[in-house]
Amino acid sequence: MTRTSRALSLAFLIGLGLTDSASANATLASAVPPPDGTVTTTPFELQLKFSEAVDLKSTTVKLTGPEEFAIPTASSVMKLDDPTTLIVPITGKLAPGKYVVEWHALSTDGQDSSGSYSFTLNH
Repeated sequence: MTRTSRALSLAFLIGLGLTDSASANATLASAVPPPDGTVTTTPFELQLKFSEAVDLKSTTVKLTGPEEFAIPTASSVMKLDDPTTLIVPITGKLAPGKYVVEWHALSTDGQDSSGSYSFTLNH
């Protein structure tokens, strides 16, 4: 392989890597209460940390309780100085049981993603 061919191959591979990372979707990196976790005190908010910044107006979160009823929440806000963490205040009462958090996120680069996780409240 000639020196020029190697340089072109390397440039192509680097370009693929940059394209791949630029089009990545925002994924859920962590949450409070934690996915598949058990909490013993009633949470007053959900915190969802994404792998990249998300658009507040286009990102939604739904909380469903043990009887599969939607739990009321207030408007979501971004954590101060952290455009990757969404805070969702819980305004409804939570009884012991399993809860499901469903999210739909639009990253600031326009990529769409969604998912869900559950946690259990024991008190």
